[in-house]
Amino acid sequence: MKNNVKVDYRNLPSATERTVSVQESAHFERNGLNESVKHQDPCGYRHLSDESKVVVTLMVVVLLSGSSKSGKSKKTIGRKSLKAAINRIILMAARVRIIKGKLGFDYNTADLEFLTKSEAIHSALLLNTGGFFTPVFTGLTAMGTMCTTLDTAIGNMKLGVIGAEGAKIAAKSALAINNINALNYVNNLARNNQTFAIEIITGAKMEVIERGAINKQDFVVKKTFAAGEVKMTCLAAKNEKGKRVTAVYQYQMSTTAGEPKIPVDIASISKSSMIITDIPPNVKTWFRKRVTTSKGGTTEWTVWFPITL
Repeated sequence: MKNNVKVDYRNLPSATERTVSVQESAHFERNGLNESVKHQDPCGYRHLSDESKVVVTLMVVVLLSGSSKSGKSKKTIGRKSLKAAINRIILMAARVRIIKGKLGFDYNTADLEFLTKSEAIHSALLLNTGGFFTPVFTGLTAMGTMCTTLDTAIGNMKLGVIGAEGAKIAAKSALAINNINALNYVNNLARNNQTFAIEIITGAKMEVIERGAINKQDFVVKKTFAAGEVKMTCLAAKNEKGKRVTAVYQYQMSTTAGEPKIPVDIASISKSSMIITDIPPNVKTWFRKRVTTSKGGTTEWTVWFPITL
């Protein structure tokens, strides 16, 4: 069992035309490539990721090179045979898994947790620390307004304001739809830039869908069962071989509503998680972290993660 560190907050300072078979059409449909048939790209080449295009190109080069070395004539190879081979290569490349993400929460998530995660996504897209979120998400401004509206509605519910629950349901529903649009936006960016797909997805405070598994977010803050207490958790530092290494995790918090935020140092420890107590209630508090290792140096600060108790 991991030992959590507790800190008291009060003590802090164009393609060749061909006929597409039924099976291939079904394959394109399953992989989101159905539009390629309508745009004179029946093989779906232009919809492949950059890595898949490289694979296709290399395989075609090898195919042509092998045919040339074997001394076969153009008549033997034939245009149709070559075309069919290339088409099969492209179909194989289309089956390469595309890295994409998911929100990790939905409308049924508890109100405060739903709000906190939505605000984290909004902050990440707004700050655009890694420079990946261009063009800007069209629903970004509305997302900020929706978060504020939901926050107000939740507060009014606690105060017993008449009609607050209906307002909360409407606000949460609207934000849930906008969150899905944000996810589609991020996944489109990731699909067009598979090299940095993981950075794009996690940078947006979303979760990467791996083969049968999900990558955890790099930094998460959740409330515990105790009043005024939150737990911060981040992924353990690892080297290029994927092995854990000794590191110093530095955490900060802020209650500054606007920008720039005034950070308050919490602690610099060797643990990848810690608990902070006596967080003021009904006050939005932001947290962030960075990691230092002997060989990797110090990372950039993560995006501020907001939470309201």
